[in-house]
Amino acid sequence: MGKWKEVKLKDVIEVINGRAYKKAELLDKGKYPVLRVGNLFTNNNWYHSDLELNENKYCDNGDLIYAWSASFGPRIWNGKKVIYHYHIWKMICDEKKLNKDYAFRFLDWDKDMMQKEHSRGVGMFHLTKSAIENRKLVLPPLPEQQRIVVKLDALFVGIEQAIDLLEENIAHTQALMGSVLDEEFGRLEETEFEPFLNSVFIQNKTLIPKDDETYKYVGLENIESNTGKLVDYSETIGETIKSSKVYFENENVLYGKLRPYLNKVWVSNFDGVATTEILPFKTNQDKLLPRYLAYYLRSNTFLNVVNANVSGARMPRASARFFKDIAEVPKVDLKHQEKMITKFDKLFNHFEDMISLETQKLTHLKSLKSSLLDQAFKGEL
Repeated sequence: MGKWKEVKLKDVIEVINGRAYKKAELLDKGKYPVLRVGNLFTNNNWYHSDLELNENKYCDNGDLIYAWSASFGPRIWNGKKVIYHYHIWKMICDEKKLNKDYAFRFLDWDKDMMQKEHSRGVGMFHLTKSAIENRKLVLPPLPEQQRIVVKLDALFVGIEQAIDLLEENIAHTQALMGSVLDEEFGRLEETEFEPFLNSVFIQNKTLIPKDDETYKYVGLENIESNTGKLVDYSETIGETIKSSKVYFENENVLYGKLRPYLNKVWVSNFDGVATTEILPFKTNQDKLLPRYLAYYLRSNTFLNVVNANVSGARMPRASARFFKDIAEVPKVDLKHQEKMITKFDKLFNHFEDMISLETQKLTHLKSLKSSLLDQAFKGEL
């Protein structure tokens, strides 16, 4: 084994910013797809552009890229030529010093530690260009990098196939959860709908947290996509959440208005405060039960409408005005609502048990993968 030496990423990688867009520049059809962070993870809706830009603003098949906002981490782009968005970096390796596949493996291993070191613990995580450029790694000579990549690839074939299968199983189960909702709400074509605000009130009372007080605070990261579960929640000291927050009450429906395709909807079981990226809805329970509204908001029947009416190209949001002027809710009697809530609860509990089992297996495999990477980048593989 040759001599390993410590370097900063900026010594061996050129990190290039993507491009920010005005709404008018993002088209339904065009010469180039515009790759956004959501397209790397959960969002299959693509914008396009006819802009001709400097070559470094495009990425092509095989390029190393890094998503740095909210959902984040490295990818080897596998697709046609695209324009990459501002929240993605293209990373060009110095081929005389750094193997691209070795760089990808290192960045993939390092991302969790980076999040712990640079996250403030609330809100969405954003990584700065300076932070990634000054990240340190102990770098072996190129032949040793190539040997490590070959060995890791051989070890990871089975592990990554199993991880992909488990993630696919979880995604299919979540899709099945959605199809159950669509089956019910898809039957509502003959049903009368009424304006959203006829039976729902949007809570808008806010406060500025005091540094030394404790709050029951809910952020977007605490609401699990698609399932309506509260995750990783704990009471929070005011000095960590700082800016204006919105009040919510027990049995309010909390709706994540930022990136609504993430489908973050939760029915509260306590009074508290939330990020202003969440809209708390209080229903008139003589007309609309909170849990029925939550199930409806998570259905594709509703998602298709809200996604067609978001504002903001970079950070799409469902506006309060959308709920005032466009959104509607089904007008069905309370007995039917109660019946459907019972049905959905039973089915979703079964689905969640399935997801929990698959998630446990997934966690074990990812821990094994992390352990092998840890050995590799400490020179112990």
